Amino acid sequence: VYINGKRIANGPTRGTDTRFFVDCYDVTSAFDAGRNHLAARVHCPVTPLSSAVPPIAPALLVEVEGIATGELVGTDASWHVCVDPSTRADAPFYTHHIGYSECRDFRREPVGWQTDEDDADIWSDAVEISDAHEFGGRMLSTRTIPALTDDRYRPDLILGTGGVPMAQPGIEDDVEYAALMQ
Repeated sequence: VYINGKRIANGPTRGTDTRFFVDCYDVTSAFDAGRNHLAARVHCPVTPLSSAVPPIAPALLVEVEGIATGELVGTDASWHVCVDPSTRADAPFYTHHIGYSECRDFRREPVGWQTDEDDADIWSDAVEISDAHEFGGRMLSTRTIPALTDDRYRPDLILGTGGVPMAQPGIEDDVEYAALMQ
C-alpha cells in the first residue's frame, strides 16, 4: 500500500477459512493538504493451496477516516484497477506447501502507478463485490498483534554476482524457470 508514492504497509495478513485479519495503521502523516493518491498492489493466484483455503477472487478493502471531516472513505466502484503488466499470469506452481512462484518483469511495470503519474489508459473501474462486513463470506477481524516490521539490511561486502540461470539468451521468456530453482 502506498500513499502519495510512500510505501505504508505490506501484506498479506494471514487468515483462516472463516476469518480475514486486517491491519490498522495511522497514516495521518502520509497525507498532504488537498488531493492524495492511495495505491495498492494485490496478488492472488485464485487457486486453493489446501482444502482449508477455498478459492476466492482477488480483492482489496481499504478504509481511511477523513482527517478534516471524520468521514470514512473506502474502496468502492469509484476506484480504478488494472492488471499488472509486469506480473506473469502463467507462473509455475511449486507444491501445495510452497504455492506459486512469482515472476515479474520490472521493465513492464507502469512507471508512476504509486503516485498517479502513469498512463491513465491502463486503468478501468473497480467492481464492488460485497459489503465490507461480508467480505467473501468471511468475518473481518482486526489483528491484535503488531504487524511485522520491514527492516532492510545492506551487505557490507559483495563477493560475487550472478543470475539464475546464468545469462542464457531468451530465458526471460521461459516459464520453466521455476524448475531451475529446484
